[in-house]
Amino acid sequence: DRVTGLFLCRGDVTPAVCRSCVAFAVNETLARCPNEREVTLYYDECMLRYSNGNILSTLNTNGGIILYNTQNVTSNQTGFRNLVLSTINQAATVASSSPRRFATG
Repeated sequence: DRVTGLFLCRGDVTPAVCRSCVAFAVNETLARCPNEREVTLYYDECMLRYSNGNILSTLNTNGGIILYNTQNVTSNQTGFRNLVLSTINQAATVASSSPRRFATG
């Protein structure tokens, strides 16, 4: 059997943190999904994906779980929206000029 896999770590984590996250993801996959032929796991520091098919040119849109924020912004919604937009714009500007193309805000 053939397996294709990939992992991606955040641009601001060290190689040791990346290795640890990927190793944890592999172990979690083996423990939680031992019979699955295709798995994608997301963690704060890394993402792991593998499949018995070609995943390098295939977008995975199945099986997603979306977690929503259950808290509402009840006051100063305009200020909150402006803060989110300025933070995203600032992170995009910093990331675009960074060698790793990564930024946080």
